[in-house]
Amino acid sequence: MKYISTRGGEVVSGLEAVWRGISSEGGLYIPQALPQPLPYQELMGRSLEELMAEFFYRFLPDLSLDDWKALLSHALRSLKEGPESFELPLARVNNYLDRYYLLLADDLPTGSLSDLSGAILRTLLEWTGDKDPRPGRPLVLAMVGEDQAASSLSWAQDLPYLVLMSQNSIRSREIARLPAARDQLLSFSESFDERYREFTRLASDPSFDSQLRDRGFKPVFV
Repeated sequence: MKYISTRGGEVVSGLEAVWRGISSEGGLYIPQALPQPLPYQELMGRSLEELMAEFFYRFLPDLSLDDWKALLSHALRSLKEGPESFELPLARVNNYLDRYYLLLADDLPTGSLSDLSGAILRTLLEWTGDKDPRPGRPLVLAMVGEDQAASSLSWAQDLPYLVLMSQNSIRSREIARLPAARDQLLSFSESFDERYREFTRLASDPSFDSQLRDRGFKPVFV
């Protein structure tokens, strides 16, 4: 599986797309071609974790299916808040559709699906960072909405992490009170779209990349 940028440039592997986030041309990475869908019969009877591993493996086959199962298991365990094991908050749709479930995002630790996606991304970067040929330590630069900001700043990070978020969000006061916000949060008053355009220009600026590299970092734009 190879990836291309929406603004052109070189074709890269799945992991290279993850390590960079936004391409050096300022574009988003998309698959060069979509994988063939799995037959529905092959999905029946599998656990949710197995289905998640199968999904990620098809888009990022740089890791084996067994590696994905281990990575996702670790990511889910990282979400537990006490000694008990973590279980995804699922609810059956109704008694008549006993094989259909809803994922209750409100019952995740910070109340959004960003807890789940953030845990997977953190674990993926931690587990694969040593394979990134770029010199330096990963520095995650995240231009995100309020839910992802709340999730990112609520968990201990093994990697340096800087969150950029609009001051106009509903959860801005809640997020500003998080201990990690003191050192890891930058907020702005302009519109998100305006700032995101600047963010993509920063990702495509070779001088910014060079300055980070001189300080021992390599950027991961989220």
